[in-house]
Amino acid sequence: MLYPDKGEKPPRQAGIITGIISWVKSLPPALKFVLAVYIAVRITASMAAIAGGATVPNNVVIDAGGYHKPQYGKAFEAFFGVWERSDALWYSAIARDGYSPGNNSAAFFPLYPLLTGLLYRVTGLPLIIPALLVANIAFVLALYCIYAIALRYGDEESAKRTVWLQALFPGSLFLVAPYSEALFLACAAGAFLAAFNRRWWWAGILGGLAALTRIYGVLLFVPLVLQWLAQQRKERRDVDFIPLLLAPGAFFLLMAYWRGHSGDPLAFIHSQSGWLREWSLPWNTVVKGIGQAFLYGGSYPGGIFVIEAWSVIFALAAGVLVLARLPLPLSLYTWSVLLPPLVMPYGGNVFLSCTRFYSVAFPLFIVLAGLLKQRESDTAVKILFAALYGLSVALYVASQNMF
Repeated sequence: MLYPDKGEKPPRQAGIITGIISWVKSLPPALKFVLAVYIAVRITASMAAIAGGATVPNNVVIDAGGYHKPQYGKAFEAFFGVWERSDALWYSAIARDGYSPGNNSAAFFPLYPLLTGLLYRVTGLPLIIPALLVANIAFVLALYCIYAIALRYGDEESAKRTVWLQALFPGSLFLVAPYSEALFLACAAGAFLAAFNRRWWWAGILGGLAALTRIYGVLLFVPLVLQWLAQQRKERRDVDFIPLLLAPGAFFLLMAYWRGHSGDPLAFIHSQSGWLREWSLPWNTVVKGIGQAFLYGGSYPGGIFVIEAWSVIFALAAGVLVLARLPLPLSLYTWSVLLPPLVMPYGGNVFLSCTRFYSVAFPLFIVLAGLLKQRESDTAVKILFAALYGLSVALYVASQNMF
């Protein structure tokens, strides 16, 4: 016998593993599928990060907001430390020290660094661990909500394709990295799912949390109101509108904070000028960005220009299909995500960060999944997404301005 009947207990590790297996088996099938996708993509991201760190020339990781990237052992660095790049360091600086006047940190909204900082202080773990935990847990919740929303507009296979496409989109590397995108996506998709199910308080709360996570979160108020009006007309019964006011209410609360903290209630907008973003007509940005991809695509690291240009072209094309195939609330949400980076582009690479910003435009992947009903086309698109995803991760961990 493995464990003789002498009062001897099996090792504690065996009991923990058995408990985890039992817990996983008890989960709903949809959540088990989402967890399987997440694990597959997370492993892919880690492998691409290790390969990228070993093969792509690395730039110096620049300090951010007084936060200097810690030095770790090789194993810890390979699996965790490599994700501390670019804006991730700014979120860590805010999580550890709060906002500092005069360094343009106001451009980073507070909810993600607040949750990271709380978990950091409670656990005492290296800051990168809480940062990754918050982002990755939010990513799983976001995928689950997206799966449920996709089921409203297609069958189970289409919903599964939607989750795969969302997870493998090149910009979705920022959904497993210590950035705020995953938290925003979870709040936004959760708010829509709650609204579709007529749970207006949850829709309002999640809309308010989204407004504290990304600058365009407050725009969720409009599509949520449209969904409320559509259900009012359809069901012809009074439903309280007050919960939806939590989204703009959270935004005004943030303005009040910045007025008291810096004297400028719009500090989070005015600080954008410190990041070299300037106003432009969106079609001018598109033309210039495609031109930059052709001009610099063949030089190193020209892959960034190509990936960003591809992401914009894909997003705009799929965004048109969203207008034709999905309800107005989801269409408005999609374009509220697509347009801001084109209206305020970065001075050098005008498509910079578009791949990252568009990772939260989940209706794009719902309409794409609806088109990929042939197995061959579905497989081809997933391979393309995965290849660009791996390249994006490699460029990101090498600090090659993939942010």
